[in-house]
Amino acid sequence: LCDRQSFHTGAMIGIFGFLSSIFLSIAVVWYLITPGIIVLSLILSLTLAICLRRWRKGVQNTPTQEPEWLLPKRLVLPGLFFILSAILIFLLFQSRSVLVLQTPWQTIHPFYLPIFFVFTVILAMFLFSVYRTKIVLVAIIIFSFIQHLYLPLSHVLPWGGDVWRHLAVENKLISGEPELPVLFGQGKTFRNYEITKLGNYKIPDVLVVPHKYSYGQLWGTSVAIAKIFDVSLLTVNKWLVPILWSVAMPILLFRIGTLLFASKRYGLWLAGLMAFPFSWQALGSLTLPVSLGYITFFFVLSLWLEYLFNKEKSQRNLALLFATFMVFGYSLHFILIWSVIIITYGVRFILGIKHDLLRRSLAAVGFFASLWIIPVLELITKISYVPENFTLNLKQMIGQFSGWYFASAIRPHDILSGNIFFNHTPIFAFVPSLFLVWRWWMIPMMLALWGIALLGIWKAPRTTPWLVLRCLGAQVVVG
Repeated sequence: LCDRQSFHTGAMIGIFGFLSSIFLSIAVVWYLITPGIIVLSLILSLTLAICLRRWRKGVQNTPTQEPEWLLPKRLVLPGLFFILSAILIFLLFQSRSVLVLQTPWQTIHPFYLPIFFVFTVILAMFLFSVYRTKIVLVAIIIFSFIQHLYLPLSHVLPWGGDVWRHLAVENKLISGEPELPVLFGQGKTFRNYEITKLGNYKIPDVLVVPHKYSYGQLWGTSVAIAKIFDVSLLTVNKWLVPILWSVAMPILLFRIGTLLFASKRYGLWLAGLMAFPFSWQALGSLTLPVSLGYITFFFVLSLWLEYLFNKEKSQRNLALLFATFMVFGYSLHFILIWSVIIITYGVRFILGIKHDLLRRSLAAVGFFASLWIIPVLELITKISYVPENFTLNLKQMIGQFSGWYFASAIRPHDILSGNIFFNHTPIFAFVPSLFLVWRWWMIPMMLALWGIALLGIWKAPRTTPWLVLRCLGAQVVVG
């Protein structure tokens, strides 16, 4: 990714990983997993990845401009970085528990957080120093990996309740049994499908079972890895996403940042910023379908953004193909990527209008409409409901997003919304630390973060990629 050869190699690896997970998901959703299907999926994915790499070899990388102000190299930084890495890993190993816990911080050593804070400062110094791009990117990947170790290393078993539900299905799949309903096998013919009625139409149940499409990618990938490397599904469910996320997400965000800012250094800064949202810290530590879905979403998003900057039809067709394949991934990310694509064509249409008032009016209407895509879909599918008291809900949203709720008191109940940069931990799982004894500093920090975000949105170029990402960001926050 830091030079042309690395860029094409990384693209081929990404395409291979994406396709193999999608083909395995198709097998899980419509049929079952067998050793033959695993081998066929990998061979087909590798063949297509090589072909697609040659097909898109004419796509040029974005020219970059480095910022002029950077700190000089400090030879002590790499040494400190690796020493602290070793200390943090050692503390997590020493903290491993077999007890029933509410939070990993009940067992993690109290020195871990202060040392990790210093570790974060050192990474920031890497980001703002004149080290080579490859060195800084490797440092971000190592940092990300250590950041996401706190869950898999703090307990002998995987965290969370959902993992056991997925493990049950994966154990059934690895034994050669299908997860019903299926489209093929089990004596299926056009006469004996389980049928669902949609209006006046009758279709097989398997085509309208959303959880299989959302979870199939993780189920198929986990079973394939367990079979190929002869490891237990328990081990796979502890380590798959922490390893994959720590490597893939920094690279993908680096690529996206390089495209958006035309600067490798700014791309590194975007990759480094992924360490701060709590939601990503947790998702990158848990092997869940939504976590794997984020990786595939950002992969396809990077392909689409590359098309927007390079205007290559082959790149557009590749991104559209992969966006279609995402129907066999996590449903939310399938909706998001197609929202991005539809919004792109809407933005292009609006920008082509010459009448200023009409263009601005349509832009405002389109932006407002895009905000309600996810809420409307949730209402249609009955996942959410219309709140009776909008004033109370608005007050709660402001309290949560500003940090007021968390700073003022630790609540007795769990709060599921507003957990973007920090988690509203309930009292039964709250563990005081050096940074949480006095919590009022979170309010000015959150106000500063939202202020910087709004300023960045306002100052961002009025180009198609940036306008699309504005809509996407607002859509995610509102949804």
